[in-house]
Amino acid sequence: MIWFKARARLTRALRVVGLVGMVVGAPGDTPVRAQAPQVQPQMEEVDPLNCWWRTSVSAITVGQPFTLVLTCAIVEAETTAAVVDRARLDPRAIELAPFEVLGGTVAPDVKAGDRTFFQVQYNLRFINEAFFSQDIALPPLAISYRIQTRGSGQDAATLGMERRFAMPNQTLRVNSLVPADATDIRDASTMTFADLDVMSSRARLLTTGGAMVLGLAGVLVLVGLARGIGSRVRRPTVATRLLSEASMLRGAARALGAVARRRQGAGPWSADDLAEALAATRIVGECAIDRAPSQRLAGPGEPIPTGAIGVRTRFGTGPVVVVSGTVTSKALGPIPAHPSRASRSARLTAIQQALATFTAAQYADSGPRDEVALDETLSTVKGIARRLSLERTWLMQRLTLRAWRQLMERPAL
Repeated sequence: MIWFKARARLTRALRVVGLVGMVVGAPGDTPVRAQAPQVQPQMEEVDPLNCWWRTSVSAITVGQPFTLVLTCAIVEAETTAAVVDRARLDPRAIELAPFEVLGGTVAPDVKAGDRTFFQVQYNLRFINEAFFSQDIALPPLAISYRIQTRGSGQDAATLGMERRFAMPNQTLRVNSLVPADATDIRDASTMTFADLDVMSSRARLLTTGGAMVLGLAGVLVLVGLARGIGSRVRRPTVATRLLSEASMLRGAARALGAVARRRQGAGPWSADDLAEALAATRIVGECAIDRAPSQRLAGPGEPIPTGAIGVRTRFGTGPVVVVSGTVTSKALGPIPAHPSRASRSARLTAIQQALATFTAAQYADSGPRDEVALDETLSTVKGIARRLSLERTWLMQRLTLRAWRQLMERPAL
């Protein structure tokens, strides 16, 4: 009995010692930690080519033309690209039995990131009277392509083996609204890449035209503002050219006509009539030798000085312009005789004689004047002024210049 008790105590003591050793461990030992396995990230695999169908209608009738659009997305990375054999997809070469290919178009490619989209539109029709109220599958199509790889620093690319992409199965209902295998209503939009390209070109054209019109409007606004600001900042009081040459000649002719009307039934010439006739004749002489008479705006209530005439602007309703000339009979000098310019020479001779006659009558000593000679000279100068005013108009100058050019360009016989 004592032996069994001692044995039980010894067994319990050995168990306690073993447990303490397992917990504390031997000196210099380090606990071993379990390491979690490292999970390598998995790269997402991207299909190099992905294509799908789209029809313009959800259901067809026998003989009805409709549109079938093939859209494909190609992966084009720096080192890898999918090369599709597009020649087999051309509308003029493809066979899509049991449908009849009427034609089609190829839209421009669209680039989006590392993918390039291309689209081919086929115009089809189905002629078979045995498929009323039935589903007809689109023709199976396998698109051939190769993987083109290019290493870093290499110029030549390597083409891999030929692969094929099988188009997904799709059906059309003949003379029905929705096919039996459809899970939702199919998009019947006919918008394609080609239509988008045309609309984009039209939008760019309209945008460019609008920008040009807006720019022109901006330029016109700036010109208007510049003129408005300029007219307020500097208000010219004296213009460099108030009257045209034709207007001054018409004013001289009116002044000579006024003197002629006062002379009807009157007595001898007065000093005022002689001064006005001489001033008008000098203006005619200035214009006849292509010199510009002096002109300036008359002040409010300012009388017309001696040796000048007053001409109103704006068809007789504007301010008065004081016009004067300084030509004399001696300034005209000897007038050369040109056979081709005989009329001009005769005109200058008449003006020179008129200046001499009016000057002698005004500044000569008191004595009898030749009233008849003065009246004839007045009538001659008035006629010259009227003819010159007609010749110096803008229209007559243009017609004369055109006739002169035609004469100069005419070949000599």
